[in-house]
Amino acid sequence: FMTDAWNYSALEAGLAMSPAALVTAVVGIGIGRLSLTLTPRTMVAAGSALVAAATAALALLIDTEPRFWTLWLPAGAVMGVGVGLATVGISSAAALSVAPQHFAAATGTVMAARQIGGGLGIAATAVIVAEVSGTGAEPYAAVYGFTTAVNVAAALGGLALRPAPPSVPRPSARTAPRVLEGDQR
Repeated sequence: FMTDAWNYSALEAGLAMSPAALVTAVVGIGIGRLSLTLTPRTMVAAGSALVAAATAALALLIDTEPRFWTLWLPAGAVMGVGVGLATVGISSAAALSVAPQHFAAATGTVMAARQIGGGLGIAATAVIVAEVSGTGAEPYAAVYGFTTAVNVAAALGGLALRPAPPSVPRPSARTAPRVLEGDQR
């Protein structure tokens, strides 16, 4: 969008994308340091809703007139907060939903799903940009509209998250008390 509709150079477009990524990193790191305890449900639902709000604003407001300071930067900051919250929430939900011995598998599954989702998102973006008629901002507004719908669905999915029941560790053969035949304790 920035190189096609706003005529930014590749370097300018890359720099314009950086603030959102920086906000995502700060939120992702900082969320664990807050004294406020947020549940995975809250983080996923709120984060996805924030991304949906920012992409809805972009879908409605982008045009060929560059508005980095008044549109792109604020929307990117909101998206950064949303992505940071949702990412931590999804990772936390996966980690908390399994027994400790399955933590690596849960984390790996989340990472694989994130990669698959990214690939599908890029494919959907390419199809939308190629298929939506119009010049300038119209195809990109359609991409942001699609992104809004996906994030509304993610926010609703986040609301469906429930706390995992507390797990009761099974005694291992090494720590289980031995019961002898005839012992009636």
